[in-house]
Amino acid sequence: MRTSIIVLASLALVPSTAFAEGVATGPDFTAPQPATYSPPSETRGGYVAPRSVLYEGGEIPANAHLETKPDVAYVATGASIFGGAYVTSLIYGLATCGAQTKCRAGSAWLYMPLVGPFITAAQSPTTGGQALAAFDGGVQVLGGVLAIVGFAVPRKYVTWQTKSATFTVTPTSGAMPSPPSSIVAESKPDMGAGLSITLSHL
Repeated sequence: MRTSIIVLASLALVPSTAFAEGVATGPDFTAPQPATYSPPSETRGGYVAPRSVLYEGGEIPANAHLETKPDVAYVATGASIFGGAYVTSLIYGLATCGAQTKCRAGSAWLYMPLVGPFITAAQSPTTGGQALAAFDGGVQVLGGVLAIVGFAVPRKYVTWQTKSATFTVTPTSGAMPSPPSSIVAESKPDMGAGLSITLSHL
């Protein structure tokens, strides 16, 4: 009788002990998690191009100043007119005074800008050649005068510049929220990392 009781007690204890040993125990997620590490940020300064508008009178803002610049419209127009007329003179001079041909009367002076066409007009044997050379010289002078006026009579502009733009690069890292304490299977927290870039105008 005693032997049967001992055998039954042993059989009852063995399964409970084996079950207790077979359960997988995981990390204690209820324990406080380590604080997220925030590395120091790196700040880089950028460049902001200045802005300008034509000054038309009145008081200028405190952070702006007046600048004197050539009149781009006159300079560009004069340079275009002069360039077109001078290229025409060069083409005609190359056609009538090449390296292997004898120059026509006064054609060699077409290589000289501004004054050359007028000398050619004075030496040209035909009335048509004189008129064309004089007209070309007049167009060159007109273009040169407009370009000079653009530099001699500049215009005023109000110019200002905002402060430097700042790029802030911050490495980021963090951990996923801890799972509920009811999960007993072993797991590893998923770490995330990246860069946070911020642009600001100071």
